Amino acid sequence: MVVAGPKQRIGQAGVNGSRAMSGNSTSKRLRPGEFLVLGVINDMRFLVPVVPGDRMIIAVKILKVAGDIALVEGTVTVEDTVVARGKLGFARRTIGVP
Repeated sequence: MVVAGPKQRIGQAGVNGSRAMSGNSTSKRLRPGEFLVLGVINDMRFLVPVVPGDRMIIAVKILKVAGDIALVEGTVTVEDTVVARGKLGFARRTIGVP
């Protein structure tokens, strides 16, 4: 069994934020054949060790949406302690289009 670590969870936070971005308004929703890709992770900080069994709560805030690009901020907490935070950038892409 493979268990995702904090870095994978931060990535998941970004995906969750990108889902929120895609539903931000009718014009920004993902259309059939579109998906969001993680392009960049900035200012990532792992502040406290996370061990198996810890319940991580991931909160994502959309900082900026410009065209097909979105910047989100993710914060991960365990029992009300911030254990990681960072900014992630996403780009909207269409299947079959570079």
